[in-house]
Amino acid sequence: MGLAPGTRQKGSISYRDAGNEIGVFSCYGAVITDVNYTAQAALWATVLSTADALTLGARVKDVYNDTTTYATTQPTNGAAREIKLLIQYQIDSGANAGARWTTTLPTLDTTLVSYVINVNAKDVVDPSVGAALLAFIAAFEAFAIDPAGSGEPVSIVGLKVVGRSN
Repeated sequence: MGLAPGTRQKGSISYRDAGNEIGVFSCYGAVITDVNYTAQAALWATVLSTADALTLGARVKDVYNDTTTYATTQPTNGAAREIKLLIQYQIDSGANAGARWTTTLPTLDTTLVSYVINVNAKDVVDPSVGAALLAFIAAFEAFAIDPAGSGEPVSIVGLKVVGRSN
């Protein structure tokens, strides 16, 4: 039995890295219905394209209303599933205001982000710099709802680069 309208539905994107390993990004969007299909499909397509623009990996699969798999070759551009953008997001208003979650976007292209200048936090990403990052933030916030199932919209409150390269 599927989820009722107004609750959440998981979306995910899998990326292959240069080591032939798979990393996965996921978040929740509104359940696809006959009424909202076109709008939700467009929002998801924007999340896909903006996530791809921030990564070095090759997209191998995405899942939201359906599952799409892609024939890919192993990247040779240094893509690493371990280098991720940690996305911290929360509900801003309503009964559940302040509730927070995290997700990660693997194979991050670190040349596309700028860091906050802070001696104690060298991994904190400036959310106001970079066209690719700004486009992803806008797409994520337009699509994502809270994972707890209230259906409330969320906003990104923090970004960090996590993982390390050799």
